[in-house]
Amino acid sequence: MKNVVVTGASGHIGYAVVRELVDGGYKVRAGMRGIDNEKKAARLRELGVELFECDMMRPETLSAAFEGADGLFHLAAVFKIWVKDDQKDAIEPTVQGGLNVLEAAAEAHIRKVVFTSSGVAVGLQAPPDRPLTEEDWDRGEDRFAYCYAKTQGEAKAWELAKVRGLSLVSICPGHVLGPYIYRHTPTTTFIQKIMNNELPGALPMEFFIVDVRDVAKAHVLAYENDEASGRYIAMNEPGMPMTELIELMREFDPSIKVKAKVLPGFVISLATFLDLMGHVLTGRPRELTRALVKEFTNKHAAFNTDKIRRELGWQPRDTRECVKDTVAWLKEHKPAPWHADA
Repeated sequence: MKNVVVTGASGHIGYAVVRELVDGGYKVRAGMRGIDNEKKAARLRELGVELFECDMMRPETLSAAFEGADGLFHLAAVFKIWVKDDQKDAIEPTVQGGLNVLEAAAEAHIRKVVFTSSGVAVGLQAPPDRPLTEEDWDRGEDRFAYCYAKTQGEAKAWELAKVRGLSLVSICPGHVLGPYIYRHTPTTTFIQKIMNNELPGALPMEFFIVDVRDVAKAHVLAYENDEASGRYIAMNEPGMPMTELIELMREFDPSIKVKAKVLPGFVISLATFLDLMGHVLTGRPRELTRALVKEFTNKHAAFNTDKIRRELGWQPRDTRECVKDTVAWLKEHKPAPWHADA
């Protein structure tokens, strides 16, 4: 089962998964959008993999690439906190796009699929008496586009896998940091803003940090373990309040002057308003929306990661090491913003 396909290979997690597979002796076909962007493609070509143009909304781009493959790692999805049209730009590509990928996998008789979901599909608010486990699902009451798309995308994937007889496992990572950031994600954008001293303080939110290298390892462990089944939460626990994250980052970068203090509500509201005005006046994409603040702040989440440790033998690196390596990577590489085609 050494011939595998990876979708979303140019993304943060996708690139790390490809590296992990190549190091493990796999023959990899790496799918990405914009294969003509040589700067973006070059990083994957350097790993010695075969590239193909992968557009989930155009199933005809998938069939030939999947032919003869033993396994599939499906990572392609829309990871943006703001889009112009929630349904068209976020939900449909992630949900229907994922179904197109799985249908192509079934037609190609691929033996096993590892599906990248997200911790948000497990939930954002833990019950008062226990942490969230793989049995939990986000209720999606606020229909924040990214969270809704990831939750529905995974749920529909499980439904299709059952109908089509696909061997499927899913990985639900937390806030992914670490190296290999060439284009920012919404998560790493927060880290960059702290490093740039662009935030007046902390939001009342927790980060469930996991290193991208450990997320990649989780994918490969799930693929190689014939007994692996169901969902696997992959993150360090417990969560880290943003105030503590800022303090930790200051240990590794003394130039950070952002106060490790939770901002009062009126300041956060003002910040979202200024972000909106910046969008209206300059056309730049939103980075701090009212919907995002409502979805991710003032929540108490807790996760139980016993299953992935017990069944897959997964042991993530320490959060301190992950944050240290993230800060060092950002200082050296200066990634493009999340909305850039880099």
